[in-house]
Amino acid sequence: MFMKDKPNYLYFAVALVMTFIVFFADRHVNINMNWFYVLPVAYIAWCSKSISITILSTVISTFLFSFQQYSSVCPPYFLWDSIVNVSFYIISGTIIIKLKKLLDREKGNARTDFLTGLKNKQGFHESLVSEKERFCRNEKPFTVAFLDLDNFKTVNDNFGHDAGDNLLVNIAKIIISNIRKYDIAARLGGDEFALLLVESDPVLVEQRLQKLRDTINVELKKIHSETSVSVGAVTYTKREYIDEDMIKEADIEMYLIKRNGKNGINHIVK
Repeated sequence: MFMKDKPNYLYFAVALVMTFIVFFADRHVNINMNWFYVLPVAYIAWCSKSISITILSTVISTFLFSFQQYSSVCPPYFLWDSIVNVSFYIISGTIIIKLKKLLDREKGNARTDFLTGLKNKQGFHESLVSEKERFCRNEKPFTVAFLDLDNFKTVNDNFGHDAGDNLLVNIAKIIISNIRKYDIAARLGGDEFALLLVESDPVLVEQRLQKLRDTINVELKKIHSETSVSVGAVTYTKREYIDEDMIKEADIEMYLIKRNGKNGINHIVK
């Protein structure tokens, strides 16, 4: 959307310009412009999602509309129509704000894993696309990691699916507590997790992944001694090595660990 994620004062400036354009058009064209005064209020309600700034825009729109329509009539009529218009615009703006927040929530839910609260595969893929575009601008290395819980099926078989779900939730919490706030964590499905570590030094990445693996293993051993975690990771440092399916590349590195006894880390730098 135009001016997405910009400061509210910029939205207000655009709405103010829209309001005066409507006002001056209303004074010089021979058509009914009444409903056009709603447009600036609707715009700022949708973009800013701020009720206070929507009210401010409403007051300006109402004043100009009422001035244009009723400046020649007695003050009581002017005041009454201004109150009616303010009420109408505020109600309209409030409805638009609620609809926008509901839409944003639904968009977020479509990209969120319902069990763990992490991103799902779709959300993670979109994050990878964004990171790839950012890398092409500044060429700061990033890492994609794939985590798979070894022998997780034994947890479900021996303790039930509720125990398995609780374990997945705990693993997600461990992952979140061991990454930076601007890194991305996702549950791709089942017992598979993925990480996007932005601006990551290859040496530090290995240390962080080792710490994460050890912490996850401690949690896993509380439930079943045969469970562990295998990690495959790829750190990208050069543009020519960035592949469209970076998750698959990390997955391949993880399966090298699986074939060699599980419970380990395989990290390469490209």
